[in-house]
Amino acid sequence: MAFKFIYEYKAANSFRIAYLNYKLFSLSPKQKMILDLQDIQNAFLGGLLISLASSLHLWLKGRVTGMSGIFNGIIKFDNTFVWKLNIFCGLVFASCMAFKQYDIDLQGKALFFDNLQTYGTANSVKNVLLAGFLVGLGTKLGNGCTSGHGVCGLPRLSPRSLVAVPVFMATGFLMANFIYKFFPPNENMEVVYDPRPYIDIFLGISVIVPVISLIVVKKQLEQITDVLISFIVGAIFGAGLLLSGMTKRSKVLGFLTFDNNWDPSLMFVMIGAILGNAIPFNYLIRNQKKPVFGSTMVPKSAGDIDFKLILGASLFGLGWGLGGVCPGPALVNLPIFFPVMIKYFLPSMAAGQYLGEKLDKTVFAPKEKTQ
Repeated sequence: MAFKFIYEYKAANSFRIAYLNYKLFSLSPKQKMILDLQDIQNAFLGGLLISLASSLHLWLKGRVTGMSGIFNGIIKFDNTFVWKLNIFCGLVFASCMAFKQYDIDLQGKALFFDNLQTYGTANSVKNVLLAGFLVGLGTKLGNGCTSGHGVCGLPRLSPRSLVAVPVFMATGFLMANFIYKFFPPNENMEVVYDPRPYIDIFLGISVIVPVISLIVVKKQLEQITDVLISFIVGAIFGAGLLLSGMTKRSKVLGFLTFDNNWDPSLMFVMIGAILGNAIPFNYLIRNQKKPVFGSTMVPKSAGDIDFKLILGASLFGLGWGLGGVCPGPALVNLPIFFPVMIKYFLPSMAAGQYLGEKLDKTVFAPKEKTQ
């Protein structure tokens, strides 16, 4: 009789409270999900894929692959819009292809995404709105999230990231434990729809937009490489998020909530990403004067360690711990959970970033030195 750790989804009072339950069980047809060494392996390999994408991006274009900054550049339509939009297309392409290959039925067990019932359990519109707003505000004030500070900052030993990551991890753990252990939500979000039409639409968009971008830029080498490299980086990064489990809200909250059922596997995502980026990032920043297709390598530091950084990282962690979603997985999940993401999470994240930018220019603006 084979024994494995079984990852069961349970709920009380008509799916009122969602939580993870691990038991040593012999495998049987009634068991829905299995958590074993495969989860840890997938998390680590997913982290390596994320590091591959971000190292390629740094080597070829000299850029940090920060998902909150990519989202901000898209909604602001600034001079980085084209390459950031094509990274988004790569993320969406990976998401749609994964769904079509493995997750056709989101009513039952899903491999890379929460099924619809699980996503809506112990969740609400106000929960999603507040989480999105805190994530947006925090990432704008702190200039980064799990990808910018964690995946790209820690490997190059950025002092700001060395402070930001422990701060948002701590507040993420605090929020998740405070809410889901002591004050579990007493309502559920009704998430009932067929995601397949959205998948088809976004798959088409993810292919058409890069083609149109290439036509618009014509024969300008730097712009052509922007489109192609950005799409490839986005697709690999998205595949890493999917494989690692970061696109599952239930799994993220299972990691952030400490109890007898704690799911530690997601820590191997960051381990894989940091190990994968450590040598390439430090070598490229120290030895490569400019990227292969660009003129400037990423700066070693993006500012001082100040109150704004700590406040931003804290707010981001609170939003992440409340909603179980950060910017990268939110973009990957957009085609799958389109009604929720487009109506609630992404607009509130955009509003948070907008407020953060206003605060950055007013409350946190550098004061002029008096003579």
